[in-house]
Amino acid sequence: MKVALVANTSWFLYNFFSNLIQDLNQRNVQVVTIAPYDEWSSHLSNIGTRYIDVPMSRKGLNPFVDFKLVVRLYRIYSQEKPDVIFHNTIKPVIYGSIAASHAKIITNVNMISGLGYVFTGDGIVHKFLRPIVHVLYRCTLKKSSKVLFLNNDDKDYFINNGLVEERKVEITYGSGIDTQRFSYSESQGDENSCIFLFIGRILGDKGVNEYVKAAMRVRKNNPSARFQLVGRFDEGNPTCIKKELIEKCVSDGFIEYLGVVDDIRPIIEKADAIVLPSYREGIPRSLLEGMSMGKPVIATDVPGCRDTVLHNENGLLVPARDIEALVQAMEFMILHPERRIEMGKIGRKLAVEKFDIKRVNAIIFKSMNLI
Repeated sequence: MKVALVANTSWFLYNFFSNLIQDLNQRNVQVVTIAPYDEWSSHLSNIGTRYIDVPMSRKGLNPFVDFKLVVRLYRIYSQEKPDVIFHNTIKPVIYGSIAASHAKIITNVNMISGLGYVFTGDGIVHKFLRPIVHVLYRCTLKKSSKVLFLNNDDKDYFINNGLVEERKVEITYGSGIDTQRFSYSESQGDENSCIFLFIGRILGDKGVNEYVKAAMRVRKNNPSARFQLVGRFDEGNPTCIKKELIEKCVSDGFIEYLGVVDDIRPIIEKADAIVLPSYREGIPRSLLEGMSMGKPVIATDVPGCRDTVLHNENGLLVPARDIEALVQAMEFMILHPERRIEMGKIGRKLAVEKFDIKRVNAIIFKSMNLI
């Protein structure tokens, strides 16, 4: 049995599907990972996959460039002849499905990991691209054997707009979290100090601008509060924040940029609250990691985030792009250390019951006809 996993970065496959790959290996399934080469590609080989480099532009919809991608993927699929192809991220889903159909791959599973900047933006370019992407999704998802969604909002959007047949749809609620590895670690509950932590790519769509501006305001009245930022600058994304802006905020003492880390757990362990003011998500891994370790979360009331946060139970939901509401939520966490602990315990329970990796992998295996 051979399964091919395809995405627009090796980083994505390694960080979101390492556990799935290891589970496939334990079932004696040969795993091939297909993605553009980056610093994470060697990691994929180290966890038991055979990695294949495929150049892929993540920007725009250039028909000539994208046709080349279809041809590359078709050649790889025809040579490898996988029993199952599992596509993630927009271009592999769309163009990989076309290639898989021509290569006569029977089991083609597509995961819609999020709708991306084409759907979150309101600019002229976004409005121009959106109907084109609709047509591409509608045509290519017909070729899918299963279409997996991470949240109900994305699922309903695709069904209501006629982009996918409802009979093909499954919801996974994320790529799963290893709740044993991300074990419970109770916050200190110190009213005199509160460490806020943002984990994610340094993008405008992730709410980094709002996080930084809220940090500036909160620190004026709460100088002992700390605001940490962990993640990579995704320069291939149109909403990437400039490094100079973050460096200026660090030098001014508003935030602490911790860079990219291999193991986020020690940083989460010391944090008091996880913050993600994103504009739209699939299911945010950073919130799941924080919840699994018993941390309260502050997130925006948008698709994906609202699937993980029960307002006033395991965290707080605020409107997207609303800096004032974000400031109030942060100040609430500072002033109520006991509630932080209570919310963290509820979040841990939710992570175990709804988002555990074993539950999610079982859904993916079923979609691949492996169980």
